Amino acid sequence: MILNKIKNYYYFRFKQFLRIANSDFGSFFSYLIFGLVIFYYDFKYDWLFLIYYIFPALYFINKRKDIPFIKNLFINLNYFILLLENLFLYIVIFFLINSKTSFWVDVTGLILCFSYPVINLKKYIWTKNINLSYLPLETFEWKSFFRKNPLYLIVFFLLLLLSSYHPFTLSIMIFLFCDIINSVYSVIEPKEIYSSYFTNNTLNEKLNKSLLIINAIILIPSIFCFLLNVKLYFIIIICISVLNMFTISIILHKYSNYNIDTSKIRNHNMGQIIALFISIFLIFPWLFDYFQLKKNAQLKINKYV
Repeated sequence: MILNKIKNYYYFRFKQFLRIANSDFGSFFSYLIFGLVIFYYDFKYDWLFLIYYIFPALYFINKRKDIPFIKNLFINLNYFILLLENLFLYIVIFFLINSKTSFWVDVTGLILCFSYPVINLKKYIWTKNINLSYLPLETFEWKSFFRKNPLYLIVFFLLLLLSSYHPFTLSIMIFLFCDIINSVYSVIEPKEIYSSYFTNNTLNEKLNKSLLIINAIILIPSIFCFLLNVKLYFIIIICISVLNMFTISIILHKYSNYNIDTSKIRNHNMGQIIALFISIFLIFPWLFDYFQLKKNAQLKINKYV
């Protein structure tokens, strides 16, 4: 009986994975590229493989929404069920990087694999007492995202800092950061907050303050990367510029499609993200979209405020 229940559950999880990959193809494709990078790129230090294993594993954990379901379905086996999933993920990563890591890295990864289910089952307990009310109103999107994905966001920022040792790894993390920005600014604020904010602030101020937040996040990793790779400063400048232009487009897309009857703007899919990056690198198409989106966003603000 219990074996059939476990078998049916994992069959359901496999179909759920396919649905997530289909509905959120942008994130799926991003982490597919990330996996290929792990496989082909020769890191100078093998412990970096351990660091870059942690991030996709925690991403996988935080994407799931069925923890209450597992607790009810497998009352005394919920840790075991989550452990099997983490072991499967670890085995995949292990075979990808086995020839490039030392024994202690493999063992540490295995220990983490056993600890992840505990983190997953208890991840919201330690965040309940974190007070975010002191943060300014401009950060409400980030506060909302942090409450839903606390561990994921903290680990990501740590990995962003660690990625600063080379422009290549920093550019990969900035690319993944764009996926987070896409999710953060997909949430539509209530009409009361929208009206109150744009009564006292302009659209340009919103863009400037949002870019200030983004650049504050990326500032320290960029400085470290520059100090360690002075000759490659141009690549760092390009990465930061692309990140800023991407953020502007996402925010303008949000407000140009603002509707008081909806709570979320549909995230950009992978095709739209690729098209956006192409327009950014070509500059002129991005400038055309920038002025058009900004005009539409201002019209929506004049309509609702």
